[in-house]
Amino acid sequence: MFSKRTANSDRNAEDVEFDADSDSLIALELHEQLTTTAASSSAHPFPQDYQQWMAALLGDSRFKEYFDVEFKLKNSPTVGAEHRGSVPAHKLVLATRNRQFAELLRREKGREISLFEPDIPTAVFADLISYIYTGEIEFPRKVLPLASLLYAAKKYQVEPLYTNCKDWILHRIPRAQPRHLILLFQRALDLHLDDLVPLCSLLMEQRTVDTVKDPYFLGVKANLIGRLLDLNAFTGISEREMFERVLHWAHVRQAEWPVEKGKEPPTLRTILDPVIHKFCLASIPKDPLAAIITETGIFTEKEQLDISLFLLGRKKDLGQFSARMRKVNHSK
Repeated sequence: MFSKRTANSDRNAEDVEFDADSDSLIALELHEQLTTTAASSSAHPFPQDYQQWMAALLGDSRFKEYFDVEFKLKNSPTVGAEHRGSVPAHKLVLATRNRQFAELLRREKGREISLFEPDIPTAVFADLISYIYTGEIEFPRKVLPLASLLYAAKKYQVEPLYTNCKDWILHRIPRAQPRHLILLFQRALDLHLDDLVPLCSLLMEQRTVDTVKDPYFLGVKANLIGRLLDLNAFTGISEREMFERVLHWAHVRQAEWPVEKGKEPPTLRTILDPVIHKFCLASIPKDPLAAIITETGIFTEKEQLDISLFLLGRKKDLGQFSARMRKVNHSK
């Protein structure tokens, strides 16, 4: 269960686990065995005794002397950078079970192989290897490792695992809490998990107000803000309220910007530059829009002139801003 946190601590995303609340993802599955067995997938027709033998080969300490390759995962491609963990395996098993690993092992002949995998935690990589051996997996309960597992399965072309993991997520994400949706959407954008992005966008449109008012929203990147502002409609929140929330997000980003000697943090406008022209300013009533233009200090002189002429009826467009009206749906 989550305790109440500040905006800063809320973005310690590695600690985020699906809550045990009645409407959370994991609570819906407490009665299920969260494993995908080879028996349910024609791509892995392993008999049970074979699965048990392969699991023992990989996990039983009595057989550790037979490992002939060790993958050392790195956060950085820099030579000499510290490894963050290692995963042992057997070349023959990997080469015969997976084409990507077969090609990797053909290139890399040594016993130790360093892999630059900033988006795949060691535990997730170990789960991937285990699945290749046994054809079964216990899905991670935390949001980011779950997305990382999907990414790893895609990158290493483990198709049955990718399909099962994707289906597991897509089936449960409609009931996700806002923080889970935010984290998963951000991860899907960062890792180019295109199968998840459309559903995340749809859920953002249906649950806009709950999502943007969640503290986790203040920790997202500009690419998620941009996707949000690409929506044709918001639910439960007006364009003006959305503008104020995104402006708050920019203030938080500015306050938390890493301090570099001799350098000033970016201006609010610099932070907002990638997304500011995605706002549908015509959807904001004239008086509040005029106040936003004069009070926020984030608009250029030309933008202020274009918007002022639009408000006075002397110009039909808003310059670089869209003149379209964004629909606002009532929240249920």
